[in-house]
Amino acid sequence: MNEYVELVLNDVTNRGHFIPLNEINRFVSNAKVAYRSTFLYQSDNIEPDSVVSPSRYMGDYNIDTIILDIDKGEDSIEELCNRVLAICLFLQDKLGDYNFIPLFSGTGFHIVFSSEYFGFTPSPDLPNIVRATVSNMFPEADGSVYIKTGIYRLTNTINPKTNLYKIPVTIGELSNPEGILELAKRPRRNFDWERYNLKSGDRRFSDKIIIPISPIIRTSFDPIKIATCINTIFNNPPQTGCRHITIMRLASHFRRHGFPLEICIAGVKHWLERDTSEHQFTDEELRHIVSNTYNKGYRYGCNDEVLQSHCSPQCIYYTNRDYDCEVLDYEQMHNHYITRLGTDYSYRTLNLDVLLNTSNDARVYPGELVTIFGLTGVGKTAFMQNVCAGFDVYGHYHPECQLPTLFITMEMTVDRMYRRWLQIVLDKTKEQVNEMFRTTENAPLPQISNILLRVLSPNLEKIEEEIKKYEPRLVVVDYIELLDVGSNNERYKIKTITRRLKQLAINMDVIIVQLSQVSRSYSRAGILDLYAGRESGSIESDSDKVIGIWGSPGIKEKKIEFFKNRDGEYLNVQYVKSTNSFRFLKCSQEDFDNSRVMSLSSLVM
Repeated sequence: MNEYVELVLNDVTNRGHFIPLNEINRFVSNAKVAYRSTFLYQSDNIEPDSVVSPSRYMGDYNIDTIILDIDKGEDSIEELCNRVLAICLFLQDKLGDYNFIPLFSGTGFHIVFSSEYFGFTPSPDLPNIVRATVSNMFPEADGSVYIKTGIYRLTNTINPKTNLYKIPVTIGELSNPEGILELAKRPRRNFDWERYNLKSGDRRFSDKIIIPISPIIRTSFDPIKIATCINTIFNNPPQTGCRHITIMRLASHFRRHGFPLEICIAGVKHWLERDTSEHQFTDEELRHIVSNTYNKGYRYGCNDEVLQSHCSPQCIYYTNRDYDCEVLDYEQMHNHYITRLGTDYSYRTLNLDVLLNTSNDARVYPGELVTIFGLTGVGKTAFMQNVCAGFDVYGHYHPECQLPTLFITMEMTVDRMYRRWLQIVLDKTKEQVNEMFRTTENAPLPQISNILLRVLSPNLEKIEEEIKKYEPRLVVVDYIELLDVGSNNERYKIKTITRRLKQLAINMDVIIVQLSQVSRSYSRAGILDLYAGRESGSIESDSDKVIGIWGSPGIKEKKIEFFKNRDGEYLNVQYVKSTNSFRFLKCSQEDFDNSRVMSLSSLVM
């Protein structure tokens, strides 16, 4: 399997670019500021020069170089050099000469040597194992470089904080701190690299490897800190007939609270020790269930039937029933934030700001749920067809705004949906398109090659399956009132659908747009606001953006208005006109108002 390294050039926020490990010198030969990932990525999903969020990587990690990060702290440069010298003398005794290199980082020191001395096995939990092992063996070293998304600055690149370069030094030069500071004013490319061997080593430290399990197992099921349902499950023997699904709930809890895979497996094995069933889970079966739960990001909350059976009024989540959120510490929050800042979201965001031709922030990111509501026949479906096809309100085509799309419709036939897209792309009427394709042989249009159409009445589970199968970036559900959730209670139905779709958007890292009808009371009143959607409370709370399309069936002029834009600006009201080709083109407020007057006049007549 190929091994990739994350390469960060010019700025520490420019994250998510992966290259083959053996090509790193080619990319950084002339770079002034450059970082690389501590760990190597071993996934078939990572390709050279690809852009992937490192925090979302779910495969095995490997490591080629051990980094002992020695911070300066409150020490003088002389005291720091003495500390580093003591570690170097220890390594010299254990590894011999020239099998490690001390490097001045511009503030502190990095001491590097081959990871082969430990013989680590690639795994999803390797960062935690390396951190525990190195911290135990070298307590002077800062272990934060070993987080999953950890990076460090490359040799002979500059430290922007001090304007000093990261340079290699010899053990002898550690006795002259001022000389090191002078050397660090420029790259040190004439260093005698050939004397040093950082490529190989025997496994003399293999007995030092630590798998950090026991402390976490003792504290992870504190009933004060977690849901009582999980605590009850863990402290009682497994029940025959539901062990598999219960393991998935325990694994989901471990994952959501940041526990590594191996620790989760150890915890579940401890729970299964009280299993009296005839059939016992093998280690392979257990690993498969837990790994599958981790990799697919399954989350179970207060509405889950299995957890509900263990619900208790003493639970900290009991009042609000909100046990469905991740708990992140300050380090994880920081990493999430930095990762987002440095992520290239090209071809991953829905650029409504471009398509609606506005300077306001209306971009939709992966993990967000958008609701579009309006009267029956107002043009919700046609509007989203324009968006999916990449046409803005001036009729201009924007291929850069198109996303791999799964369009789920439950009210239109295949031919009707496809013909509409042909009309939008070709800017022709229904009759013109029908005649064009009836009389000549015409190839499918590449402008809509990004769209997959699902014309069925799926339930929520089927939607999840389709997302996993086709891996779209954008999912359109037209429309949610037609989804089957096993209940005729409209309030429960809408609440369940919006909550599940929001969870799917987060867990599957996709954008989901749900279309919804206006409630009957608002339909009769002839008004449109945030609460016009059916069971709008659920829609408002779960949606990141709520967009209303207002107009009368049969009237071409429409008003598009943002009623909610979480973490963004409220979009100016947009006035558009639906053409005979189903394109949505900009019009004036006067045109819209006149169409409304004419519509009302016809009703009076």
